[in-house]
Amino acid sequence: MITLLLRRHKPLTLPEIGRLPSGVSAVQGEGDIVARARVDLPLPRLLRLAAGMGAAVPDARFGRGA
Repeated sequence: MITLLLRRHKPLTLPEIGRLPSGVSAVQGEGDIVARARVDLPLPRLLRLAAGMGAAVPDARFGRGA
């Protein structure tokens, strides 16, 4: 299982939350983490999910959790 994270110092707006890909959860109250996906996907689907997360919130940093 892999955890993908979006990090930013301001919370997500409602339009940004609406643009998050399916399976990605908006996060509040966890420091700079604003979105999270815990997935077990083949690499091509994992990359598509990561690209969709980045497109939904273009000014966020992308990260991988433990």
